[in-house]
Amino acid sequence: MMTATNCSLKHLARFPQLGLRHRQASFGMASDDEHTLSLQKQLVESRKRVRELTEAIKAKTDELHQFTQVPSVGRDNVASLLRKFGASSFESSQQPTLPPPLTTHTANLLLLLELSDFCSDAVVSWAIGQGNPRKRSMPIDQLWDTDARSEIAAGVEWLYILAPLVSLSDAVPKQTLRLSRYVTEYRLFHWLAEQNCSSGVNPANRQLIAEAVRSIPTCLPSNLEEHMRKFFLNEGRATRKWVKRFCGRWGVDPGRRLRPGENLAPKVLEDKESWLQFVVLASSAMWPS
Repeated sequence: MMTATNCSLKHLARFPQLGLRHRQASFGMASDDEHTLSLQKQLVESRKRVRELTEAIKAKTDELHQFTQVPSVGRDNVASLLRKFGASSFESSQQPTLPPPLTTHTANLLLLLELSDFCSDAVVSWAIGQGNPRKRSMPIDQLWDTDARSEIAAGVEWLYILAPLVSLSDAVPKQTLRLSRYVTEYRLFHWLAEQNCSSGVNPANRQLIAEAVRSIPTCLPSNLEEHMRKFFLNEGRATRKWVKRFCGRWGVDPGRRLRPGENLAPKVLEDKESWLQFVVLASSAMWPS
C-alpha cells in the first residue's frame, strides 16, 4: 500500500519543476516573515526614538521658558513691596509703617518664616520667585543681587515685628503644605550647592530624596509631616517626576552625576563646571567665611 507521503514524493519526482516551485514558495514565505519581523523591530525603535526626542524637546522648551520669561513686576509684587519697605528702614531712623498693600501677603510670609525656622533668606527667595520661574519677580541674573536681597530681608524682619502674628494651627492645611514644600526645596537647593561646590559631587536621586525628607519643616503638625514623608518615601512615579521638576525649577542640571565619595584628580575638580548658576558667587557674597 502506498502512503500519502510516498504519493507526494512520487508526484514531485515526475514533475521536478513543481517541486522547485514548492521550495521557492516556502523560501519566499520565510523571507517575508523575516522582512516583517525586521519592519516591526524598526517600528518599535522608531517609536522609542520619537518618545525620547519628544521628552528632550519638552525639557529644552521648559528650560528656555524659564530663562526668557518676563518677570512679573508691578505695584502688587510682593518682592517690590518688601524691598521698598526694607529700604525705607535704612533711610530713616524712625520705625517704618507697614504698607497696606503688603497686608494681603502677610499670612503667607509669616507662615513661611516660621516653617523655615525664621530664616529670612528663605522668605526672600520665595518672594522673588526663586524656584518658581512663573512667579519670578526679578531677572534671573539679578536673583543673587546682595543689595536687593538684604533690603527684602529687612522688609521681612520689619513685617514680623509690626504685623499680627500668624499661627500654624490657624492656617489652611493645603496652604501650609504648599509653603512647607517650598521650604524643603529651598533647603535642598542649598544642600546641593554645598555638595557640588565644596565636594564636587552631584548626589543621586535616592540621596536627593533622603535629604528632602530631612529638610521637611520640624514644626509641622504631625499629620502634615507624615503626609510629606510618605510622598518622598513613596519611590514611585510621582517622586521621580518631582525630582525632575525640582531640577527644572531651581536651575539644577540633572546630568554630570558623580558617585558619593568618588575621588577625582585635582585637575578634574578644578575644571569641573558647577551645574548651579550663580551659587558660588552668591555663597561668597551672602555668607562670607
